[in-house]
Amino acid sequence: MSRDDADAVKAALAALGPLGLVEGLGLGDRARRSGGGVMIRCPWHDERSPSCSVRVGRDGGIAVHCFGCGHGGDALTLVAAARALDARRDFRRVLAEAADIAHVTLDAPTRAAPSPKVNADELEALWTACGAVYGDCQLAAALRRRGLEPGDVTDRDLARALPTSGALPRWARFARRSWAELGNRLVVPMYDEAGRLASLHARYIGDEPRDVPPKGLSPVGGRIAGTIMADALGRMLLASGEAPAWWTERVVLIEEGVPDFLTVATHYGDDENTPAVLGVLAGSWTREIAARIPDGCRVVVRTHTDAAGAKYAAAIGSSLMGRCEVFRPEVTM
Repeated sequence: MSRDDADAVKAALAALGPLGLVEGLGLGDRARRSGGGVMIRCPWHDERSPSCSVRVGRDGGIAVHCFGCGHGGDALTLVAAARALDARRDFRRVLAEAADIAHVTLDAPTRAAPSPKVNADELEALWTACGAVYGDCQLAAALRRRGLEPGDVTDRDLARALPTSGALPRWARFARRSWAELGNRLVVPMYDEAGRLASLHARYIGDEPRDVPPKGLSPVGGRIAGTIMADALGRMLLASGEAPAWWTERVVLIEEGVPDFLTVATHYGDDENTPAVLGVLAGSWTREIAARIPDGCRVVVRTHTDAAGAKYAAAIGSSLMGRCEVFRPEVTM
């Protein structure tokens, strides 16, 4: 791994721009534009309001500075913080993570300790080990307080309860603590463009507000892009890329975030007039997923009413334009 590798990766991260880098790292929640950059909630300290600036510096690279705690650095520093790594000790792993985000191929493989990449067998094993949410008193009560019926979530297999004991894979952690220790115990499956289990997302749904750790955690070393939530009909569409002959509704609902996805996916029954429901996280939608939506469908995109939500909706709309009717509530795309 050469200095040229690091320079190429930092240049590619700068090309993504501050917002692109932030979204690629999953730090876009509550981000807001500020001048030519964005303000995000600091990955180094606990805060509710964004105080960490991510912008293009004088040298053309990404510059990061938190006005709350004083931490900062360059794009690689931010990658390290977002992935709970030490920018110096874990430099090779940091660079590998950054290269993955920037879609850069390194000249030579890293010889550092292997990153806890998500193993497909471990992924399936953890999902299998998770229990029914209706049988978990804590999660069931939290879901009910949010207007969700735990039995419906369980019957549709939309989410499961992370075990409170037992060893978890190394990638099921944040800042050296496991998902279970952090309380991120509502586990949602994430599917790829072929409808296969490709990742897991651990959500905190406790009553006490918190910003760090994030309410939603994805596997360390895993990918968000190309993985989405899907109900049974949504998974069927992804797997085949065709609309079943019996499906007369041909409506696809795309929701942003875990709570909205679960709310909508448990609202409808199981008859042939039911819409397919998909759920996206920041940066998860891709053109490969869009290609699996059958021609002629009516697609309703419901994202958050902020700048980031508008960007996600626009990206989804442009990827489907010409093949499907795409709507955003109060906005026709």
